[in-house]
Amino acid sequence: MKLLPLAIAALIAVPVAVPASAQPASSPPPKPGSAAGMPHHGPMFSGMSAEGRRQLFQAMRSTADERSAAKTARDRINALVAADRLDSAALRRAMDDERKLMDSQRSRRQAATLAAIEKLSAADRKAFAEATSRARAQVEARANDWRNRSMQNRDQKKAPSKK
Repeated sequence: MKLLPLAIAALIAVPVAVPASAQPASSPPPKPGSAAGMPHHGPMFSGMSAEGRRQLFQAMRSTADERSAAKTARDRINALVAADRLDSAALRRAMDDERKLMDSQRSRRQAATLAAIEKLSAADRKAFAEATSRARAQVEARANDWRNRSMQNRDQKKAPSKK
């Protein structure tokens, strides 16, 4: 359950990087799990109608202004961290501001996503739920693989070298 927030964040972020014009609304839905469906609206949209994909994609997508504001907030934090003299109070304020910004952006996307889900057909909701579960499992598997590789690498570095 520790990975659930990470998985949710990953699922929300996936469509953020995809341009709105990546897949016309008139194209047929990709087959679930097909490689052809992956570069368009991501795995969580597979098996959905074109209209359902369009509605959810638009709801979950961040705006250019949101991305710019997030970059500015993170650049501010990075500049404070890299300064010759650490100003902990300023860094704390910058981190608080970044968290508030990200929370407000997430709240907006969640409200829009809820409104979009309310408009979906039962079949589209089921397809979205199934695809989201698959995507979450994939994220968790990748995180576990990464963790296992990290532990193996750490253990190898600790092992005494044989001469």
